[in-house]
Amino acid sequence: MYNLKAVKFEELTKKYKLEVAPYREMDSNFFLVCRGIFVLKDSKAMHLYLYLCNCYNRATEKVFPSYDTIQRATGLNRNTVSNKLKILQKLKLIKINKRKVGTGFNNYYLINYIKSVIEKSKINENLEIEEIIDMDNCLADLKLDTSIQN
Repeated sequence: MYNLKAVKFEELTKKYKLEVAPYREMDSNFFLVCRGIFVLKDSKAMHLYLYLCNCYNRATEKVFPSYDTIQRATGLNRNTVSNKLKILQKLKLIKINKRKVGTGFNNYYLINYIKSVIEKSKINENLEIEEIIDMDNCLADLKLDTSIQN
């Protein structure tokens, strides 16, 4: 069992003993994430996105952790969480549904994934199916600009 609180490497190695096993043996305690996310080169935004994917509730199709829960789980401060949520929202990877202050309910998030990447230069042309970049073959060559912060 692992603690959901994020810890720094030094603390991790001093306080905890990690039990590891070959990846092929993993049959539980995992979640799905689309390979397309690896075009996102902002590690903190990716970390936050992966955490939200981990919290995804299939029954409601929503994610609803509080800012405090996100901070504890990821180790990111409140401003960073806010900024990275804005980036993910601008990229349309999440939709933030704000609840009224004082209701006792957290915001909730709807999660999207990167289904395909189309070169911007090709968007205005007549697109052929072959022009859609295959995510499995081209991920290493792509870099998504995450400098769209406010």
